[in-house]
Amino acid sequence: MSNPRKVYPKDSVLFITTSVEEDLPFVPNYLINAILEGILAECQERYKQQLCGYSFMANHLHMIIRVTDPDMVSDFFRYFKTESAAALNRLLGRTKHTVWCEGFDSPLVLTSESVIEKLVYIYLNPVKARLVNSIDEYPGLNSWAALSKGQAVKTVRRIKYSTLTKLKKLELNFTEQMAILKRLYRLNRAKFKIKVTPYSWMENFHDMDCFSPDNIKDEIIRRVRAEEEKIKKENIRNKKSVIGVRRLIRQVINGKYESKRSGKRTRVISSNVTLRINGIKWHKKLSKDAQEAWLLLKFGLKAELPPGFYGPGKVVSSNIFNFMALDFRI
Repeated sequence: MSNPRKVYPKDSVLFITTSVEEDLPFVPNYLINAILEGILAECQERYKQQLCGYSFMANHLHMIIRVTDPDMVSDFFRYFKTESAAALNRLLGRTKHTVWCEGFDSPLVLTSESVIEKLVYIYLNPVKARLVNSIDEYPGLNSWAALSKGQAVKTVRRIKYSTLTKLKKLELNFTEQMAILKRLYRLNRAKFKIKVTPYSWMENFHDMDCFSPDNIKDEIIRRVRAEEEKIKKENIRNKKSVIGVRRLIRQVINGKYESKRSGKRTRVISSNVTLRINGIKWHKKLSKDAQEAWLLLKFGLKAELPPGFYGPGKVVSSNIFNFMALDFRI
């Protein structure tokens, strides 16, 4: 198998990454943000996963979730990708055009330090890409305000792809985006809530018992600010400039861009080497057992799938373990 099989222990923390096939379709403007935000909110209501943090770039997204229902993780991202692709294709006047790459990367995050590192990483993405000088300026969809300002719950309008029409042009200014959104809001009355829980992952790690959410918030902000300042100085030294908010908002939807995707999907992420090795061994054994059981079931023989894996016909074996009970963490 070229990629690790999926397994999602209950209450585990996953670092999700998924990319588009080509170009820059999901530019950080008001129209695209409203469409994506509505889909994300409905996904959360349908499939009940905890959002700890997220950041959308024009050609990929990062998301950190805490698994509430293991059987619905794949459904969550399948629905999001299907609905967002359908919406984009309507805007571009296309039918049945593949937007997202198949699947998504979803390694288990095994240490508190790794969760903090990944949260810092996603909020620095726009800065490292020289889009803006600070995550505060980035107009793309992200959860920075939920972490830094405590804006954890937001009610948004769900824009159905069936109410979208082909855009007359793909470079829209602020006024043009607002006019389109005004029409769409008249046609789409359904509302959903996005709830971000930036610190729910702390419950997974005993070394977090002596820290408060405010402690962690301050540490994440400190790291982000320090790295932003470092990158800003490097840009000045190398005479590099950022694109800036105004140009980002007016960016051409689906502008040409060649993605540089490479590497294998990751099984686990851990700042503790021993824990990472044990986690990889555990995951490989579970995957091997699942593959053998799947083949037996396929040919009508009796076999018991490990919890969390799909058998032929995608019948799921219930997830009977949770993250805190995984023996390799001892």
